[in-house]
Parts: sequence; structure tokens; C-alpha cells
Amino acid sequence: MKISPQWLRDFVDLEVNDHQLADDLTLAGIAVESVNGEDRAIVFDMEITTNRPDAMNHYGVARECSALYDLPLKPITPKLPLPSESASVTESGAL
Repeated sequence: MKISPQWLRDFVDLEVNDHQLADDLTLAGIAVESVNGEDRAIVFDMEITTNRPDAMNHYGVARECSALYDLPLKPITPKLPLPSESASVTESGAL
């Protein structure tokens, strides 16, 4: 699975560099198999085992980073569009 350390930083204020983060995650049980790219275009290629579905996305890995470094995890704040005035719910017949 590909994970962007920059996206992880959207959820946790990490002060470690990307290579140290990769090492720390691997030692914590979430294997970073390779680090590809340079500067802001780094991508972790991670091996997430099937018993860790909670870590199979950026927010789940960010949660691990939060616990690993004892830092607060920022909540997800969805930006949903407001319904238009013409939108209405209609009742349909039974199936």
C-alpha cells in the first residue's frame, strides 16, 4: 500500500524526518518496505497485514503515528456541499 508522509502530517504534527518516521513505524509493527521519491514527493510502500484493517488508510497510519509519538490526532473534518434549494426528497412506491 502506498502512503504519503505529507498526508500523515495533515493529521499529526510530526517533527521527525520521513526516513526516521519510516524506521519508527517499521519498529512499531507497520512495515515500511521502501521509501521512494524525494523531498515533498516521498511515498512509503507499506506492508499492512490483514489483521490490521484499521491501518489500511492514511488516517489509520496517522493514528499509529499519534500513538507512537504521543501527539494529538487531528479529527477528520469532511467538507460536504450544502444541499441546493431545489433538492427534495420524494417518497417512492414499495418495491
